Amino acid sequence: MKKVEGRLAAFRKALDSGDDGALARAALATDPDGVVIGTLGAGHMTPDLLALWAEAAERIRAAGAGIGAFFTPTGYGTELAKGKEVREIGGRMQVLEYPLHADYALIKAERGDRWGNLCYRMTARNFGPVMAAAAKFTVATVHEIVELGQLDPEAVATPGIYVNKVVQVPRVATKAGGFKKAA
Repeated sequence: MKKVEGRLAAFRKALDSGDDGALARAALATDPDGVVIGTLGAGHMTPDLLALWAEAAERIRAAGAGIGAFFTPTGYGTELAKGKEVREIGGRMQVLEYPLHADYALIKAERGDRWGNLCYRMTARNFGPVMAAAAKFTVATVHEIVELGQLDPEAVATPGIYVNKVVQVPRVATKAGGFKKAA
């Protein structure tokens, strides 16, 4: 989480990640009057919200790739474009956007090694690698830590260069029907 213009900003890809609101409670305890928490949940998407999240994802990706700024048609003609540079490129109006860096990324992976190479389960692969690359410090929770060389190189989605700390956590049952605690 990062203080931005006097506010604590946290981005989250799912409304229900099995933490029973722990992120929201932690943020509110830190700064009850200045919290912005963005969520992306499948049942709550509108075309405008999806476009906003697509732009945020691209800004995060740009930060991880070292891109200084980029033009996008997303947001043109909306409140989001107010005060931003606009150009016509290829016959379309485009808005200048800057990368969205993070001080910390807290990501969840299925397996990892002590160097921080990570393999994901299902959709966790969508945002985990991008967030890890955009952050100054990345903490990855994994269900299984394996020896160096045991991960299939083709399955590694986040190389260890982007991960600062790997923490093993047990599998627990989730509201979404995830894994159950090992016997």
